[in-house]
Amino acid sequence: MSERITEPGVYDIPAEAYHADTLPPEPSLSSSGARKLLATCPARYWYDRQNPPEPTEALDIGTAAHEWLLEGDRWPQRFAVLPDDHNGATKDGKALVAEIIASGMRPLKAEPFRHIKGMIEALKAHPFAWAAFQNGRAEQSLFWRDDDYGIWCRSRPDFRPTAGTIIVDYKTTRSANPDHLSRAMYDYGYHQQAEWYCWGEQVI
Repeated sequence: MSERITEPGVYDIPAEAYHADTLPPEPSLSSSGARKLLATCPARYWYDRQNPPEPTEALDIGTAAHEWLLEGDRWPQRFAVLPDDHNGATKDGKALVAEIIASGMRPLKAEPFRHIKGMIEALKAHPFAWAAFQNGRAEQSLFWRDDDYGIWCRSRPDFRPTAGTIIVDYKTTRSANPDHLSRAMYDYGYHQQAEWYCWGEQVI
């Protein structure tokens, strides 16, 4: 069981414990929660918090890519790659997926697996991008209190360097076209997320 969080600081806790948000004395606000509040209203934010949507295939692929990059040694224990000829509509296909889920692992189709493998290889081949993921710690959780309102806040950057000021967050995208990227950054509020991460680093 993860430790209870009673003081601001940097914690090494599982992703599941971070997202469950049961360790601080009261619910904490994340970057995604803050962006939800700005885009909608408190009632919608709280409803979505209590009723999280089912993950989409794109989200599953992004999660798998993150975990492969940041926790490569644990990846084989978390995901099972389905065969190329897998048919999820057949009885055998459904049974295989159910068996994988029952074992505590997550099924991943063969084609997305190849995409993710290529993404990781491309990242490692880029000297600057790959260097950003060296000499630091992956997926540490930051918790702090807002000075003005006293609420708990939290963040979980993908990678925090041992020295320096670059905070790294790995993002997947449908297109590398600069125009598409700039639009995606705005639509998903990545500029707001970056500011949130910097805030947490400054106050802890």
